[in-house]
Amino acid sequence: MSNLKIAIDFVLKQEDSRLLGNITTIPGDRGGPTRFGLASASHPELIAQGYYDPAKVNRDAALAIAEQVYEKTYATPMRIADINDQALATAVLSLGVNAWIVKPIKLLQQAVTKLGKPIVVDGHVGLVTLQAVNDLNPTLLLNQFCVEVGQYYRDLVAAMPSDQRFLKGWLNRVDAWLGVNTTDTARPSLRRDGLAAEMSRETHDRHVRCLP
Repeated sequence: MSNLKIAIDFVLKQEDSRLLGNITTIPGDRGGPTRFGLASASHPELIAQGYYDPAKVNRDAALAIAEQVYEKTYATPMRIADINDQALATAVLSLGVNAWIVKPIKLLQQAVTKLGKPIVVDGHVGLVTLQAVNDLNPTLLLNQFCVEVGQYYRDLVAAMPSDQRFLKGWLNRVDAWLGVNTTDTARPSLRRDGLAAEMSRETHDRHVRCLP
């Protein structure tokens, strides 16, 4: 089993590198105000709690809320803790926070299938999916997952060219997963597939689940 706290801490720092808890609003982002990676458009319940108002919910309280939401809303339904490899589990959680919980599982299932273990691509995590995920070489699976996610982001931009400005941030997000410590001690060098190795760091990282 992977360590859920490690995964959550990693993704929180992807969303807010200094964990300041500032509210960010990016023009053109349908997600609306975002705090610790939680977009208000996707979390109306947090608006009601005053989460997006620092005068009502301070930084420490907001961080505690974010940790709870990451676990309950994202990690639990995607069964992150049941993915054995830490790097892969962290990557799936990271995409879940960015693109909601169904898309990461579908892309993971696609990656598994392309590595020779054909399974149903339905976005649901069951015993068959988990067994296939945990049976495969974690390094190869993480690399293939990153390839699938990179193509997913590129397809989004192809469908909506105005989102080109977000692409660097999305691909840098994927690139960061390749640096997570893994349980695969024999892990070879990963092939970045041109996802982001050539790109400078970019802060804009629109939450793609808010696309129409």
